[in-house]
Amino acid sequence: ASIVNNTVVGSRNAISGAAGTGIVVYFDAPPGGAITATVVNNLVLNNAACGIDAHNAPAVISHHNDVRGNGTDYCGSAAGAGNFSFDPLLVNAGGGDYHLSPASPAINAGFNAEAPATDKDGVSRPVGVWVDIGAYESLFGYRLSLPLITR
Repeated sequence: ASIVNNTVVGSRNAISGAAGTGIVVYFDAPPGGAITATVVNNLVLNNAACGIDAHNAPAVISHHNDVRGNGTDYCGSAAGAGNFSFDPLLVNAGGGDYHLSPASPAINAGFNAEAPATDKDGVSRPVGVWVDIGAYESLFGYRLSLPLITR
């Protein structure tokens, strides 16, 4: 199973309104065979319960995710290589716009090998050298850096 280039923000249980989890890799019992779940290039933010939850999962490969501000960021698993916890600087999350702003640390920070060829808007990936983390590819390709000018 692969969970790649998603943006999951503020999950709650749709029926009860109880605390929700961003990404869940769940097995009722540990499977007898070799099964690997891949969780890569995802923005997992401000979910009431857990950010990434691995329950009875035999092998979870988790890398290049931005996991931040959840009740608990990782449950049943640990952060993998390339995972980080920075504010992704979304354009307007409160208004439902989950695109990356030009200064986002998620721009050009993903892993190309598992990424889909296009983002949720149909924009080809990558725009820069590396794919962006989350469901949307920035049209900037690189993080915006402005010079500091003092007088």
